Amino acid sequence: MVLLATLAIGVVIGLLVSMPALLRRNWRNSRFKRQVDSLETQITTAQQDLTAQSEKRGAMRQSYSTLLGSLGLLDGLTGLLAQKSLPQTVSSLLRRLYTEVEDPHYRSVCLFLMQAQPADSTGILETQEKLLWRAIADILQQNAAVDSWLYSDGKGQFACTAAGLDEKQSADYGEALQAFVV
Repeated sequence: MVLLATLAIGVVIGLLVSMPALLRRNWRNSRFKRQVDSLETQITTAQQDLTAQSEKRGAMRQSYSTLLGSLGLLDGLTGLLAQKSLPQTVSSLLRRLYTEVEDPHYRSVCLFLMQAQPADSTGILETQEKLLWRAIADILQQNAAVDSWLYSDGKGQFACTAAGLDEKQSADYGEALQAFVV
């Protein structure tokens, strides 16, 4: 009987000693779970915001394209701005560079010119070439910065204007654009 009582007292003391540790672990686990849930909610909200912004940007680009198309400023093959409007755009950007000195967006003006050539120009059909120019234009549109404008002559020459980039940014951006064309 004494042995049983001693055993029971040992079990009770063991439970009393281990209960606070179990409670602390459960509290810690529940706190981590709340933090994870909170972070998941924040990530979901941020992803929804990014999606909404992307959709707005796409709608804005589409409305710009519709307007520019109605003005006859788009290249019919690629859907980019016609290269005939490039000199006027560059002139306007350069004017803004000197008149809007305080605006950091116009601290510089970049013009990127890219020439695409089919890998094997012998035996390539004109329709295949047009499909290639259209595909390159689509890739450029998907990867171009929001505030840059893309131009095409419909014959494999592409151009891009961008404002506000420093030397490193413009070099990186130009190399990225060239990589999409090559």
